[in-house]
Amino acid sequence: IAGTHLFLSHLVLSTKVGFSSLEQESLPVNYISSETFPLDDDDDPLDEDRHSERLEFFSVLNPNNARLCDKGLQIIIKKNSYTCDEDPTCRKCRKDRIREFEILKNAFSNSNREESRRARLRKWFPHKEIPIIIVSVNYAQLYLFLNWACSCEGNSIFDPRAYTWIIAMDSKTFSVLDRMGFHVESIEWLEELKENKIDMEGQYHYRQMGSSHRNINTVTTMAVNFAVSLDYPVLQMDVDIVFLKNPFPYLKRAAKRRHVLGMIAPRNDDAGFMNTGLMYFRPSKITEILLQSFENLSALKTFGDQELFNILLRHHNMRQVSQRILPKETFIKLGMGEKDIRNQIHNGTENVFLLHVPSAYKASRLMIANQWYLTPPHKSTEICTFWDKEVYEFSRENIEAKLYNKT
Repeated sequence: IAGTHLFLSHLVLSTKVGFSSLEQESLPVNYISSETFPLDDDDDPLDEDRHSERLEFFSVLNPNNARLCDKGLQIIIKKNSYTCDEDPTCRKCRKDRIREFEILKNAFSNSNREESRRARLRKWFPHKEIPIIIVSVNYAQLYLFLNWACSCEGNSIFDPRAYTWIIAMDSKTFSVLDRMGFHVESIEWLEELKENKIDMEGQYHYRQMGSSHRNINTVTTMAVNFAVSLDYPVLQMDVDIVFLKNPFPYLKRAAKRRHVLGMIAPRNDDAGFMNTGLMYFRPSKITEILLQSFENLSALKTFGDQELFNILLRHHNMRQVSQRILPKETFIKLGMGEKDIRNQIHNGTENVFLLHVPSAYKASRLMIANQWYLTPPHKSTEICTFWDKEVYEFSRENIEAKLYNKT
């Protein structure tokens, strides 16, 4: 009682004269201070990697226990891409997708390949504290990836070959990037897909994505899951991005107490709020559970992965996942119109880390932002190290498609 009276008297006094005017010795003996409660930045009492008991009610999801098509369980936002009146697990309505996923997983993630893959990653990326970039690309998309590599060189950021693990989706892409010195995953697994007529090479037209988009994203998820399980911080990104500054110092600081960071998807349906075109994952037990769940549920995926990932973030079993949206002023989603693009960069790009160009007319929009590097040699004063004539000629229609031709 006396202690309570003492604390209340100090509380009253602090409201009258201001807390700062109190002498240190007049504080109650049980007052929390840096001496009695040290705030060590590296001593998180809720850190899931040192206190695994915190994860008692947080487990890996799969199609059976996630019940994505259970209308009474899932959060419905405007529209829901996952519906199946016959089956709350969605399985009966996704038989073809499940079969396709199983073929992809057996080809890419069998134990023999993962053993050699683990050895390659440890050789290519010996310092686990340094994030690695994971990108999947086929030949139809290669011109965009090479433009990103040229942006790293043109903006004097870093040599992209040192930090990037590439999952090539065809032999031509593998040959080009391997010749350039990139760390490209072995493509032996692709032979099994050809036998089963699984498309990974589909066209990438300036107005739309090819039919292989879903499969490429699924394999990317498997690769990211694998790398994070080896304790690598991972930046997963699409090919339609350019770097203006090194984003890694910012991302590492921002992710210190978070599991996933991503760009904004300003939508009010199930494909918002996070854009899966660029996501940063900090390795932790919770991140591993999130990514393994995402991989498992990819068996139910319809087209892209954005709807599925955002539905997963909203799932009641994922409530301990800590996520943040990156600031749209420095991680810019480039607009669709010339006026919009010029307004986005009218104050300069000194503080901008990157530009992301979702949707159509990607090269044309990057040209407006002065971030297109794959120009023909006669139009460039300095050819980028990663310029390739055959890739340029193959993608000329996409590169030269002007935004004002949009219909």
